[in-house]
Amino acid sequence: LGAPELDAPGPFHSLPNKHLFVKRNSEHHWNISQLFEVDNVNHVNHVNHVNHVNLAHLRQALGLIIEENEGLRHCLIRDARGIHETITPYAGENVLDLVDLSAVPAELQSAEIERLAGGFQQSLSLTERLYKFVYFHLGCDQPGRFLYIFHHVIFDGYSVTIFMSELHDK
Repeated sequence: LGAPELDAPGPFHSLPNKHLFVKRNSEHHWNISQLFEVDNVNHVNHVNHVNHVNLAHLRQALGLIIEENEGLRHCLIRDARGIHETITPYAGENVLDLVDLSAVPAELQSAEIERLAGGFQQSLSLTERLYKFVYFHLGCDQPGRFLYIFHHVIFDGYSVTIFMSELHDK
């Protein structure tokens, strides 16, 4: 995020620190994530002032961020030559998963979000997308939730501020 684009049209050698993630086979435990409350008219509310974003706009903004930031499209390849990185193309695919929990009783929704969020955390693979965006619909009468997850290979604490700024600007 905010870094110059690389001209790397295929596999390239990975940095040593990224090899550790593969060797330890701990791809599910090095994520940065945050859950936001979203009001019932699809506005994101957070201290970083990501306000008045409807879901269609949120989906479009997330797609633009992924398209414009190659670093978010990195994945690792392990083959006979070792571990390599590649940048996956962005073809305009939907990057926002929608989960409808409106049929779940309100008193059980938090636990269900926590359970599902854990599954989404574990679904990240070093050889596929290293990010996940999820909107939890909780019903028309209560705020929904927006969850982002990034693997630490492509995202760090400093990146959160940049990501939120880019999301706000889109």
